[in-house]
Amino acid sequence: MKKGNIPAGAAGIEQIARIGYYEGLLDEIAEELKNKGNRADLTALEPKIEELAAYYQSDLWKKDFADDEAGLLPKDLKRGVLSEDAVYDLLCGIEEMKEEGTMNEVIKAMKERRSIRRFKSDMPKKEDIDEILEAGLYAASGMGRQKVVTLAITNKEQRDRLADVNRKIGGWQEGFDPFYGAPVIRIYAKNLFCPFRMRCIRRQKRFLRCF
Repeated sequence: MKKGNIPAGAAGIEQIARIGYYEGLLDEIAEELKNKGNRADLTALEPKIEELAAYYQSDLWKKDFADDEAGLLPKDLKRGVLSEDAVYDLLCGIEEMKEEGTMNEVIKAMKERRSIRRFKSDMPKKEDIDEILEAGLYAASGMGRQKVVTLAITNKEQRDRLADVNRKIGGWQEGFDPFYGAPVIRIYAKNLFCPFRMRCIRRQKRFLRCF
């Protein structure tokens, strides 16, 4: 049985087979999560999870539940899937695992980020640059003012001029590239009312997005 292809519910053998099928799905998913916990491969389980969720939200589940409440199902039929809490709790637990996994990935990126001292000269795709810049828009800002302005310099002539100005300010010898060959430079601008700290937070978020 696939999502969106749940059989029309007739009582009797078909209904019992349907309940047994989804009971098996529930047990299989629950057993995998019990044995592996956060190490469970949710991507591999996703089709089965979606199929179970579709049944739980369907009119067929409501009918099977109502028939069970009315005592119309065999007493020896295993039907934990018809419990009001079993599927709901399982699906909620899976969502919590996904959220925890996402947070772990962010923390991992923060811990593993390293300063880069050499960049490829290949120009990134415009959509990749835009996506990295957009990530910084989600940084918190004082009173929600979003006063930080970011410019992406992709023109090589302008980029090289900025690199030379930066070199002189930094006191490096002629020929040194303070941007280490990066083809795109980000310029952060702020007014006097925007805390410098906010600019740093936004820069950190963009760096994390690059990885």
